[in-house]
Amino acid sequence: MRKRRLLAWLLIGLCMASYRASAEPEQKIYHLFGTTMGNKYAISWAADPTSAKQVHELRLKVEHRLEQLNASMSTWREDSEINAINNAPANQPIRLSDELLWVVSEAHRIGLMTDGALDITIGPLIDLWGFGPKGLPGRLPTPQEVARVKAHTGPETFTLAAGQLSKTSDHTRLDLSSIAKGYGVDALGQLLESNGIHHYLVEIGGEIVARGQRPDGRPWTVAVVNPAPTRLAATTLIPLTDMAVATSGDYHHYFESQGTRFSHVIDPQSGRAVQTQIVSATVIAPQCATADGLATAAMVMGVEDMLRLAESQQLAVMLIEDHFGQVRVHRSRAFEQLLRP
Repeated sequence: MRKRRLLAWLLIGLCMASYRASAEPEQKIYHLFGTTMGNKYAISWAADPTSAKQVHELRLKVEHRLEQLNASMSTWREDSEINAINNAPANQPIRLSDELLWVVSEAHRIGLMTDGALDITIGPLIDLWGFGPKGLPGRLPTPQEVARVKAHTGPETFTLAAGQLSKTSDHTRLDLSSIAKGYGVDALGQLLESNGIHHYLVEIGGEIVARGQRPDGRPWTVAVVNPAPTRLAATTLIPLTDMAVATSGDYHHYFESQGTRFSHVIDPQSGRAVQTQIVSATVIAPQCATADGLATAAMVMGVEDMLRLAESQQLAVMLIEDHFGQVRVHRSRAFEQLLRP
């Protein structure tokens, strides 16, 4: 599922410079900015006074790590590990790298939890609806075209065994856009930890992880905004400590045809672009990859089913619904608890 750009903005005074330091008396907040996975990334961390050379060296490590992730999981790169799988014939086992194996396994676990709402085999359907690397189609796909492509999707079209993946059809293709950004955020957090940085906030395209706290002892804070028809108004401030947050929405990545709006989120069951009243789904979880996958699944499941799952699994979920032109906000009990001081 080609994911959307999430409207979660960091409330930490990010600037357009490559990096800068704040004026805290002891520790300072430093920032790095760049682009990856078709999105912008931002890293902020609290540390003792750090030289420009040290910040530059960290930037090089960040860029190298992001290059590794894209080389593994980007369907937009012809030479990526995921595309080697997609181009492989059926019944040919391919050994996966450790982190690709983890991401595929986690996506499969979330798919089972959500009754198939998250399905990483829908790459051909994403292309059919025009949300893949080839861009928007000139027309809507016919029901016959959807049925033909859908026949090669579903979790039963591949198997995982002993660290190897095997497809049951030549036409099966994996797409990790529903979880890869979240995993990238987690990976950058781990990189910071390995470099002795334990108080930080990392964002890629709105998917966020926060660890530790700011120099003044306050938690990092993010805002989830309400995608109102005429303006964007902040609705929820989330104090984030040792947690991750991801939001999926249809307010930027969609197209309209014959007066109907088609979201970039694909329903694996119907094979069609989702037409839902949910305009934004936010999930808070210990890992950003998990939050990312669940937020995508929520867009497919709808308000009632997702809230039912959230309560049964104690998931922190917030759904913003466009109910016939009126905004309704739904929060699970676990989400409400995280907002309490």
